[in-house]
Amino acid sequence: MPVFRRWDRKLRCFTDLPIAYLQAYRVVASAAKRAGIAKAITPHCLRATGITAALLAGVPMDRVQAIAGHADIATTRKYDRRIRVDATDDIDVLGRALTLEDA
Repeated sequence: MPVFRRWDRKLRCFTDLPIAYLQAYRVVASAAKRAGIAKAITPHCLRATGITAALLAGVPMDRVQAIAGHADIATTRKYDRRIRVDATDDIDVLGRALTLEDA
C-alpha cells in the first residue's frame, strides 16, 4: 500500500492508489520546511530512510525487499544507508574526542 494514498472526493475516503509524485513531493517539502529542515527532502529520500530504519531495527533484508516491493534484492541494497549512519556516528565520536574544552 502506498504511503501517500489518493483521496476519493465522491466517497470521501482514501483509496489504495498512490497520489501523483509531484503531490507527494509537495507534501514532503512542506513538512520539511515546517520542521526547519533546510536540505531538500523528497519522497525518495523517505524511502531510503524507511528502508535503512527497518534494517537498523533488525528486519531481515528479504522482508524489507518485500515491503519495498522490489523484484531484485540488489535494488533494496542500494537503499541501505547503514554504512553512512555508522560513519556519521564515528565522526561524531571523533569530533567529541577532539574537542578541547579545557584549552
